[in-house]
Amino acid sequence: MRVEPVSHGKATDELLKSRAETPARKPAKQQSQQYREQDANSLEKELIAAIEQANRTLQINNNKFNFSIHESTKEIIVRIIDAETEEVVKEIPPEEILDLIAKLWEMAGIVVDERR
Repeated sequence: MRVEPVSHGKATDELLKSRAETPARKPAKQQSQQYREQDANSLEKELIAAIEQANRTLQINNNKFNFSIHESTKEIIVRIIDAETEEVVKEIPPEEILDLIAKLWEMAGIVVDERR
């Protein structure tokens, strides 16, 4: 099995450069709510861009990697997919487990809210 080195794409290099040049952020307590929401949206967009770049870059043998984010838990899911058949070979962590965790979190939240 031959493994090719993974190179950073132009978008990743620019992202890393912009991160290095940004001044230190103020503590969260000093930030306004609007600024924190904009910052969270910006970080989410950067994460999505990095995931898309990784999906395009990581193709080894006849398998390709697919990175996605589970909506409820915000965990990253990695799928190894056969490039020829488009069949999922492996999924880490399994989406069913993340669905179960999300449901448990929801149920725990309902219990806590009802007892107040």
